[in-house]
Amino acid sequence: MLRTLIFSLLFSTSFLVAQNSYAQIASGDSTVIHDFFTLKVAAKKTLSTKLYRKYTSILFQVKSESSTPMRVLLNNETYNVNTSILGEEADANSNFIVSQQPFSTLSIFSASEIEIEVECFYTPSIDYLILPLKKKKQGNCEKPTTIPPSIWRQGLPEPKTGRAATTVNHCIVHHTAGSNTDTNYLNIVRNIYVYHTQSNGWDDIGYNYLIAQDGTIFSGRDAQGLADEDNIQGAHFCGKNSGTMGVCLLGNYNTSQPTPSALQSLTTLLSWKLHKENLSAYDSFLHPDAGGSYLSTIAGHRHGCATECPGDHLLALLPALRDSVSNQLAKCIPSSITLQDQNSATLLYPNPNTGIFWIDQYPNHTYSTYTITNTLGQVMLTGKLSSFTKINTQLQTGFYRVELRTENGQVSHKSFLIQSN
Repeated sequence: MLRTLIFSLLFSTSFLVAQNSYAQIASGDSTVIHDFFTLKVAAKKTLSTKLYRKYTSILFQVKSESSTPMRVLLNNETYNVNTSILGEEADANSNFIVSQQPFSTLSIFSASEIEIEVECFYTPSIDYLILPLKKKKQGNCEKPTTIPPSIWRQGLPEPKTGRAATTVNHCIVHHTAGSNTDTNYLNIVRNIYVYHTQSNGWDDIGYNYLIAQDGTIFSGRDAQGLADEDNIQGAHFCGKNSGTMGVCLLGNYNTSQPTPSALQSLTTLLSWKLHKENLSAYDSFLHPDAGGSYLSTIAGHRHGCATECPGDHLLALLPALRDSVSNQLAKCIPSSITLQDQNSATLLYPNPNTGIFWIDQYPNHTYSTYTITNTLGQVMLTGKLSSFTKINTQLQTGFYRVELRTENGQVSHKSFLIQSN
């Protein structure tokens, strides 16, 4: 069904190229609306448009590249939108805006002439949200409290069926590149879901988890009973999603620092996941779809393709995040493992093992990195060491050698045997 938008143009040189298509996706008593149309904005002119109805979010796709960003006004909210043409693997989050209030007017200014495709979404709100009770104490790396999709997705179309499970070696950190002041986190997550499913055509929201600035964690992609939600393959990492879990922080971390609450929730979530998978925060593994390159267990979206995600400030915090997760993991040692005070001695145990072992240099942290090689001298795994480090090699049975190295170049070697269970 087609509807005509009513446009009020401040300048005749700015004009509508194509009328919008109007789509309705009904779910119960709620209706999701997805409209799209094409606009041309003249150089140094303002296009002002009265829309047919109210919307809650908008997406811009650039057809003609410009060297300067557009300035967009929704109601009284001003946004800068990227005007470089986006490739298939580039991050489009910065061109997707969730308005703090529903909008029915749109004004666009560009220093140069530009042609853009615009998609407008209306995502119905819900009046209240019954939040699960947070655990008073979450020791031993327990899973943090999250808001499940069945709660935050109320009144929206169900995701498509069909899921793929994956064994996670890499936790990929993202940002939405959205508002840092909007506190209606539920509305943001719901609009992202509509954007991902209705515009991108994905089966579900792309991320496994989303974290708000106040530390609230939303479970993302619905597991639909196939596997644990953290082991459901998402759509977030440059078309290389196998072996990954995507965690997205709401906000733009090119322009500001993440909040302490968001970082604490991210640390807790990643500590639980790495503990569950017997991974170290300092491990690196070959990514199955990344051309044979190593990828850290905690990595940023930018490590997979050309994108600004997760923002310069959040990307710069990843080394400190790994340290925080490693410190948390040290507090989650299984009760069957007993630390032994051997002064400066460094222990590797158990040996033989099943591919999972511990390097203990407690209390004196002497060595800073490790490298595991096979009998042919080929490097199989590298990573950083803390005073007490769990290493999950995921290597086949056989003999291996681990090289321990200090920051000043001192080297120690230990051999170990991996046996099948």
